[in-house]
Amino acid sequence: HTRTGREGTLRFRAASAPHEEALASLEAGAARVLERAFVGRQRRALDLESLCVTAGKRVWHIEVALAITCADDGCATEALGIAAVAALRAFRRPEVSVDTTGANVTHIDGA
Repeated sequence: HTRTGREGTLRFRAASAPHEEALASLEAGAARVLERAFVGRQRRALDLESLCVTAGKRVWHIEVALAITCADDGCATEALGIAAVAALRAFRRPEVSVDTTGANVTHIDGA
């Protein structure tokens, strides 16, 4: 949570196995499609302001890492989208406490 601003960030990274050259072409394209679908100007699947820890000082940066394992039927991007939705639904932002100076952020154990 070291990035600054009033909104956090949500990024997608799609990767295939190094020996799967046919799938490598999907990596950047799929990540761009997912970013437009989830955090584009018209859509906000996640409230990016809720990722702000301290305004102008600290925000959370979330990266959804996805693995492309097969693209035989041409639906790899759709499958990655479903996987991204599942990952984001399971995501729980860690609770933190900020001292009065805003200099120290402490994770609060939820257990």
